Amino acid sequence: PMTETTQDAGMISEELAARLLCVETTELTKLRRMKIVTPVTTSPVKYRLSDVVREYVKHLRGEKASAAECAQHLDLNRRNFHDLIDRGVVGRQPERGYVLADVRLSYIRHLRETAAGRSEAADPIASARARLLTAKAEQAEGEAKRANSGYAPISTLKVALARSMTALRELLLSTPGQLAHRLVGLDRASIHRELDRHMRAVLNSIADGHIARAVEAGGPVTEAEKAAHEASQ
Repeated sequence: PMTETTQDAGMISEELAARLLCVETTELTKLRRMKIVTPVTTSPVKYRLSDVVREYVKHLRGEKASAAECAQHLDLNRRNFHDLIDRGVVGRQPERGYVLADVRLSYIRHLRETAAGRSEAADPIASARARLLTAKAEQAEGEAKRANSGYAPISTLKVALARSMTALRELLLSTPGQLAHRLVGLDRASIHRELDRHMRAVLNSIADGHIARAVEAGGPVTEAEKAAHEASQ
């Protein structure tokens, strides 16, 4: 196999380079496409042994690169790369102070933002319509989640609580009228027994769902009822 290293003026194939670096050929191909390692020829792919080892070791160490190396890594000329620096796309660093992975990520984000901006500029109406549809879809999704969660909106609960308090108030205020004629002429102990009996009956009525039935009798809570309740607070 070593005879392959002596062919083509000391160049080696991608398969042999991968074996020498102890990586899968697909991994080395990925590094080549990311311009982390640079072949001498691309058809067929051939590397100079010293170059591919140096570039791979630099990649493993995360060593810093120069602006010229960054430009080559992004397939740009130096002027265009310095333009990215001047516009703040890539943070300015001292000579050989750039991390290729960081530079590449900043450049990819810049390309995505530029593409999104061009799309909106090309058809602002379509972009606005898309945002509107997205907002409506998110609203509908939120309402569906709330409906399926078993929970009710706070405004609905406030109205239901107000109905409950009204029903309870009416139940308690009916006590004097129901007891007045029954207490006439009774002594203190008898009055106490009648009051105790009646209040226990009221509590049992509440426990049996009297208040809940009164709330349900009002029907579903309407938006108008919510608004009226909020206005009264």
